[in-house]
Amino acid sequence: MTILLLLLGVFTFVFSLSTAAWPRQKRDASAGKYTVMVVIILIFLCGIIVGLFRGIQRMQTLGAVKIHQIYDAKNHPVNSNILVFLTETQLSCCGRDMLDFYPIDHLPISCCADRAAKCTPEKAFKTGCVNSMK
Repeated sequence: MTILLLLLGVFTFVFSLSTAAWPRQKRDASAGKYTVMVVIILIFLCGIIVGLFRGIQRMQTLGAVKIHQIYDAKNHPVNSNILVFLTETQLSCCGRDMLDFYPIDHLPISCCADRAAKCTPEKAFKTGCVNSMK
């Protein structure tokens, strides 16, 4: 994206210098072409920005759906347990929606920042992983 904007700036600079040296009639004719090209490029850049924004929103939605699926599984396979542990560790969250997802006396160690001691509700992260992704 940065390279595209840099190229647009260089193109605008070179084209502006070249049109200043042309005679007046050619300059007037080229100004319309220049304006059309700039508008087309701006529309193209707006399309890229909107596409990126929509992609980010879609990834957040898919991530939230996947977290719900992992936490709702009754018999977690080993890979899901590892994924839950990594998610809670990296996002500093506990449970799917909030802390009370787990029984109070069986909070996993991934719910606490201090991994050396037993995890208690006082030490546990208060936000759920779905909310941490937003």
